[in-house]
Amino acid sequence: MIYDDPEWLRTSIGFWNVLCFRGVFYGSPFARDDGRHFENLDDWNAFKENKAESYFIVKPAYGSLQGDRSIDRVPEYWEKRHLWEPLINKKDLSLTEVYNFLLHSSVDGGRFEKKKGTKGSNKPTPKKVFVNIGSLTAILIIGDLVYAGVFPMPSPLEWGEFIEKVSKGALDAITMLGLIDKDTTVPQAFVELDEFVNRVLTAEEKAAMTYDVLT
Repeated sequence: MIYDDPEWLRTSIGFWNVLCFRGVFYGSPFARDDGRHFENLDDWNAFKENKAESYFIVKPAYGSLQGDRSIDRVPEYWEKRHLWEPLINKKDLSLTEVYNFLLHSSVDGGRFEKKKGTKGSNKPTPKKVFVNIGSLTAILIIGDLVYAGVFPMPSPLEWGEFIEKVSKGALDAITMLGLIDKDTTVPQAFVELDEFVNRVLTAEEKAAMTYDVLT
């Protein structure tokens, strides 16, 4: 299975499989019933032969329809796999750096197109390097890699700092609960929330809901 070997996940092939799982296969019959990994692009091409795209793709896999969710992403991700190892081997790599890496855009390294109907400049518009990897998918990939042992489980303070930097749904939830004020930072609020949950829930309740910092 894809997430069984943390050392393999640190390789370019492992990273390619992670991108394919979250950016292409997630929620599909293939992901549910098979979920195997691929050794290279030839391995993938041989496996997909005579199989309908619907076996691999569910466009609303995360709720909303994703127009870019397609098996066409598999060879695109293959071409970008080499970008992973320089990052993952970086000393003191932060989860925020991984998040930004997954979302970054580049004219040279990514897919791009010229703006239609514009005069003068012929410069292409930067496009995402990892097409169909949005903010939610990037966070899910980070969570997958934490659970797989590639990254250590962050402390409540570290995850609170991450939440503050990425400014997504978890931050909205903390704000909606009224946990942030002029005297309480986002990381502090998350630490206090985690302490509260650990105080009021029993070990059995936390086990039943698989509670940890990420959930």
